Amino acid sequence: MLLTTSSNYLSALLCDELELDGYLCNRYVVDAAGRLTGQSHEPLCYGQGKVALAARDAAAHGHGLVDCTFYSDSWSDRPMLEAVGTPVVVNGDPRLRRYAAARGWPRTDWGEA
Repeated sequence: MLLTTSSNYLSALLCDELELDGYLCNRYVVDAAGRLTGQSHEPLCYGQGKVALAARDAAAHGHGLVDCTFYSDSWSDRPMLEAVGTPVVVNGDPRLRRYAAARGWPRTDWGEA
């Protein structure tokens, strides 16, 4: 499952390419003529909104977030990392690496792109 702050337009393509089961992301309101309105569907898939969307999806599949693993490189994902049973920091930014080390979270470096 992809959980990202990206839009559904990019997320759908990546999910298909990686053959993932699904994705949760930011979605934008489209009017009856098919035009973007500039508004987004709430909650945003960011911070606590990302946690809320993930918790709702996990529950729909019979799980709690404590059953989940979440991988991130960004300090902005700290709420999600704190909410899951297995947080994993991958190529974390400096602030997140320090925070993860203090909490004993697994950290890994997958190298450079």
